Amino acid sequence: MIGANVRDAMEDEFSYVVSISRIDLEDASKPNEHFCTGTLITRQDVLTSAHCMESEALSTTLVIVGSINLTEGITYKPLWWITYNLWTDMKEMQRKFTNNDIGNLRLYHEVPEEIVPASIMQMPNSNFYGLNVQIASWGDREDGVTPINMKTVILNILSNTECESRIKGLCGQDVPIKENRLCAVADPFALMYRGDSGAPLLYMGSVIAIHEATIPLFDEPFHPENVNVNIDISYYLNFIIAVTNTNFRYS
Repeated sequence: MIGANVRDAMEDEFSYVVSISRIDLEDASKPNEHFCTGTLITRQDVLTSAHCMESEALSTTLVIVGSINLTEGITYKPLWWITYNLWTDMKEMQRKFTNNDIGNLRLYHEVPEEIVPASIMQMPNSNFYGLNVQIASWGDREDGVTPINMKTVILNILSNTECESRIKGLCGQDVPIKENRLCAVADPFALMYRGDSGAPLLYMGSVIAIHEATIPLFDEPFHPENVNVNIDISYYLNFIIAVTNTNFRYS
């Protein structure tokens, strides 16, 4: 997470935001490596980006819960993981969009009762155009180093038309922003980076989207006009309700 107004999160400010980290099974002395962010939406379910687990194994994944400090949280092993696309395949459902970068990770055990899961706001994405939202994560700094403490910043939601126009001005080509996405920017700029994928976009303390990518794709040197693109979760409520049901199982 990069930007002039990025700040340290306060303890217990985002107790439902979790780190998805990689462990080295061959060398236990190596520190856990944060690679994505997630949000507790029940005491046992973590909402995050589907692409976070594409090349990961459950056996080398840990979820760190309960602290803004990566070294002080409680660690949980994931029981299973399912993406929206896998769920629709399982249900033999048609998908409206090809790219559906959202998934749920079920923990082996419930988190303590004092950790309250995030609520989800069910509104069309157009209702958020022009509004300020907040994001929290442990994404890398500009120097490529992962911060120990969680960071947060305020962003403003663009309409999809404004987002497409801004992207075209940067890369000279049309990049369609479908209705299952929300774009967010800041002035002065704030850009998400490695490790911010899956981080919650919050409005009035409730999750409205999760971070997917920065467009044009983040490279060096970065451009302050880049856009933070997020998955609008209102389109995926049926998936979320189904896979967070305590009776749902996946293997």
